Amino acid sequence: MSPIDANPSDNGRAPDGWSSSWTHFQIDRPSASYCRVTFMNPPINVITATTVVELTELMGLIETDADLNVVVFDSANPDFYLADYDAAREPGSSAAPSRGPTGLHAWLDLLRRLSRAPVVSIASVRDVPAAPEASSSSLVTFASPRARTRCSAASKSE
Repeated sequence: MSPIDANPSDNGRAPDGWSSSWTHFQIDRPSASYCRVTFMNPPINVITATTVVELTELMGLIETDADLNVVVFDSANPDFYLADYDAAREPGSSAAPSRGPTGLHAWLDLLRRLSRAPVVSIASVRDVPAAPEASSSSLVTFASPRARTRCSAASKSE
């Protein structure tokens, strides 16, 4: 296995790993320093074992890309950011790893790694996420007025 070169590149392009084929999100990398990750797991962006496996691979890319400064996470579905974790939704698929490098459950491991990643991570939320921990692990969360209103109403009713 070869060591990872974490020095900034001199070609202005993202490393080849960023062009992988993803099934639960799409990556737009308009520059070496910025990328947008759009969750696309219809109908409601349920977090499944495949989502966790793909995000684990993406976190490895984020953590080792010296050119990357900003990652924005958003959703292709205007009504759902991410829904709760449901590994049972994919009974025929290979399961996500039970533990990540931090020793936590794979999903919680991803959230911890994202919160400590050497980039500014932004969750662009148009609606209240069913899995709010996903947006809270980002350094900055932008929510639409609709999402803020729904959060306020929910907290007042509790």
